[in-house]
Amino acid sequence: MATIKCGNSNFKLMGRSADEFPPPNKFDDVKEFKIDQKVLKDGLKKTSYAISTDEMRFVLNGIYCIFKDNQLTLVATDGRRLAMADYDIEVPDSMETSIIIPTKCINQLQSLVK
Repeated sequence: MATIKCGNSNFKLMGRSADEFPPPNKFDDVKEFKIDQKVLKDGLKKTSYAISTDEMRFVLNGIYCIFKDNQLTLVATDGRRLAMADYDIEVPDSMETSIIIPTKCINQLQSLVK
């Protein structure tokens, strides 16, 4: 229990022990990439319009990003439209990977990049 006193106000907050919560995830094999903001903004603009909104085809509800051969490839489709954008970025061989960035994350990224 935590007690907070401020002037005439008195608050008691009940809490739970940290042992009752699962431990946080550990990300040992993290891969980081630095992408120029203009490149990211342009890539999202060129591909995000083709993201599927069909909840049954969840694999299409985002942008597929491929980091390989010193290139970033962004791909999105809804089954009728296909959008793709390629950019030259530095990708070491040990860092090659591919991911799908979900639609909600894409929307947040678009609002953050200038």
